[in-house]
Amino acid sequence: MGRIWKAIYLIAGVACLLSGYHSLTPDSNHTSDPGWFLGTAAFSVGCLFPIAVMAYARHRGVKKFYRPSMDRQPLGWWNDTLQPIRVTLVFSFLGFAGACFALPHTDKAGAAMAWYYGGAALGSFIGERLVYRLFAKSISDRSVPAPAE
Repeated sequence: MGRIWKAIYLIAGVACLLSGYHSLTPDSNHTSDPGWFLGTAAFSVGCLFPIAVMAYARHRGVKKFYRPSMDRQPLGWWNDTLQPIRVTLVFSFLGFAGACFALPHTDKAGAAMAWYYGGAALGSFIGERLVYRLFAKSISDRSVPAPAE
């Protein structure tokens, strides 16, 4: 099953990179300017959402969190919380990287959209670092549970 998830992550990563690029190209017809407020909101949510998700998972009874790996599915928000947090971080940075490639060919609204992507990616990075700092005692050194003996 691990090979399948690695292939899915690779395909999704390339799709995020291309999506970030395509969203800023002139032919995408973006007419809305997200502005600095939305970029700041994306940054703030990116910082606080991982902490809130981890706190909720702890409230639901999760005692030990396992480090992310390429061998597990990304949708375990309430029981495998570090995995989707890392996937969100990586995919948001790939979208921002794709947007940066299109930046020389875009207009003011496209540049604001790139800053929005950058704010979301940076907020996700800071949020993940805060999670590792705040929940350090609950995070296992392993990326998978130990086999039952």
